[in-house]
Amino acid sequence: MASSEYWLCTGQAMAARICGLLETGEYEEAHRLLAEAGLADKLPERNSFGPLLFQRARLHMAEGDTERSLADLLECGERLESAGTFNPAVLAWRSEAALACDALGDTREARRLADVEIARARRWGAPHALGRALRAAGLVAQGRKGEGLLRDAVRVLERSPARLDLARALADLGALARRSNRLRDAREHLRRAQALCETCGATELARTVREELMLSGARPRRPTEVGIDALTPMERKVAMLAVAKQTNREIAANLFVAQRTVELHLSQVYRKLSIPGRSGLAEYFGHLTEARADGRRPRAENLPDGGSGVRHQSALRADCVS
Repeated sequence: MASSEYWLCTGQAMAARICGLLETGEYEEAHRLLAEAGLADKLPERNSFGPLLFQRARLHMAEGDTERSLADLLECGERLESAGTFNPAVLAWRSEAALACDALGDTREARRLADVEIARARRWGAPHALGRALRAAGLVAQGRKGEGLLRDAVRVLERSPARLDLARALADLGALARRSNRLRDAREHLRRAQALCETCGATELARTVREELMLSGARPRRPTEVGIDALTPMERKVAMLAVAKQTNREIAANLFVAQRTVELHLSQVYRKLSIPGRSGLAEYFGHLTEARADGRRPRAENLPDGGSGVRHQSALRADCVS
């Protein structure tokens, strides 16, 4: 096995790949990668596999397999603490375990785990971990107390770079307000969450947010569908690596994602930019680069598609995958 291929099968690298697939809802692909690497069941004893236990637990939770999720999280916690790692900013396993315990009906243990996580996050001064713990505590508490904790989570996460966790907290706060029939508040929180989902490329959470918005009586804002502004951050990364003449396999290795994910992202890039393939990418970004080098905004008529993002459908190619 080549060194780059070996690295992709190690714990931390595989954890990054599974995390990306979770955010785009590609659960089957995540299971396939784990199975191919021999990481679907018992994991090596090395501490470097703690992050993979954490992400695998999230995968189980997303699919409703709560008991397996909790088992992975508890093992993750044991490995971290045996290695002397107690800072929840490394992996907020107690926050996820609290949600698993709550789903299994063990509310007392869920509250204990969330409280311990909050205390440790405050001690270590970790706003990201504190925000996650407050969100977990809010979801377990529910009611007015739960809403207060969720609001605290939003305030804390707004001061951290954890945009996706902020989106989750806002989505939960919006859902709670919607269930309480405070529809204006619900729509405000959910629209903020929707914008963050688009920025992060979190399509799975975005679907949930759109459903909540519709239940609140809102007409969800459609994301930009064509042109350079329609690309998600991950799509831009993939596109720029493709412009640099990296193969799909090389892009996948650099971004710690599956090759199929690279192909899907490229397919979306081609559709949104209305270009026929890789040769069109180089031309499109070449025009943008030339315009910016001259210190001017690119003129629409100088872009390959006239700047409209629309070209005859026969020019589109959807042959190419987070």
